[in-house]
Amino acid sequence: RVFCLQADAARSVTGRGNQVSVHLADYPVASEMLIHTEQEERMSLAQKITTMVLALRRKANIKVRQPLQCIMVAATDQQQQERIEAVADLLMNEVNVKELRFAASEDGLLVKKVKCNFRTTLSQEDIRQLEREGTLNIDVEGQTLLVELADVEIINEDIPGWLVANEGNLTVALDVEITEELRKEGDARELINRVQNLRKEAGLEITDRISVTVEPNEKIEAAVEAFGDNVSTQILADSITFAANDGKKVEFDDFALNIKVEKVTKMAEKTRYSDAELEEFRAIIKEKLTLAYRDYNQMMRQLMNADGNDVDDTSPTYKILEEGSATQSKEELIQLAGRQQKFIQGLEAALVRIENKTYGIDRITGELIPKERLRAVPHATLSVASKNARKK
Repeated sequence: RVFCLQADAARSVTGRGNQVSVHLADYPVASEMLIHTEQEERMSLAQKITTMVLALRRKANIKVRQPLQCIMVAATDQQQQERIEAVADLLMNEVNVKELRFAASEDGLLVKKVKCNFRTTLSQEDIRQLEREGTLNIDVEGQTLLVELADVEIINEDIPGWLVANEGNLTVALDVEITEELRKEGDARELINRVQNLRKEAGLEITDRISVTVEPNEKIEAAVEAFGDNVSTQILADSITFAANDGKKVEFDDFALNIKVEKVTKMAEKTRYSDAELEEFRAIIKEKLTLAYRDYNQMMRQLMNADGNDVDDTSPTYKILEEGSATQSKEELIQLAGRQQKFIQGLEAALVRIENKTYGIDRITGELIPKERLRAVPHATLSVASKNARKK
């Protein structure tokens, strides 16, 4: 009964934003204008080809982490080829191949045969037409016969070094030959996977730098020699060395290795600026403090009209204030003077930190603030990184 009352109330309310309950709201009406049918066709092809290639990998017992050179697709027409080309990068990334090619009829790489209940031989072009159109007229002993796709079984013949799969009018071939270079890249990916697992087990942060010691192994050493930069980048390693170690025993496909992962602790070379450097900053601060006091006093004189706005005053700051006096309100000038006073206080506090020899030390991280920032903002107590981190 309560539900009925709520439903009646909901129906009496106008406007979607005022519904009593989302459970009582109408389903949204789909806008046909927003449906991208072409994109749906592309993604459908991408899913089908991905599934077929992964099945071929399983058939050949080749892991996805092992890169392969090429997949070849026998497109039935130009439209299908263009749709596959539009998602080529996605396809190659999903199935871990370096190249996607399209087979032309003259390539002779994708060979098909037809099993049927009568004696006849169909050409490759006839088979493609049958797949594409679903029917084919053939001449048998002077009679024209209509062959439908359901009447025959199309068989894909594997080519040496390739595996072939067919689904409907889609035919895909996978180059399963693993060259020495591809094998090294695959071994490098396996090492990355094992080290990433060790990082996770050790509870390291994703930004922690590490050093890696690997038990000597000919295959892994060759992989690191060829793809060491990529491995180091992926696992955030400052160094990868091969030596006996007391790390964790890690299983690979046909061998096991001890791998030791250690967090790299970054030691600060300096904990404070030297006395000579502090004196350099003291001179910078005093110069800025002198100018800051001068500008502040001029602002205060203008507020009190102490100088009578004498146009003979040659102070650059005074002229700026004078030229803008027609539009600048007294309240704005007060705010400007307040900020200048705060700036002066910051500079004076910086001189105190110089005396205490704590000047230039980031009050959050304890590390030294870069000299470039201190020269630009001599009263700074935070590095740019720490300042940005506080804003988040």
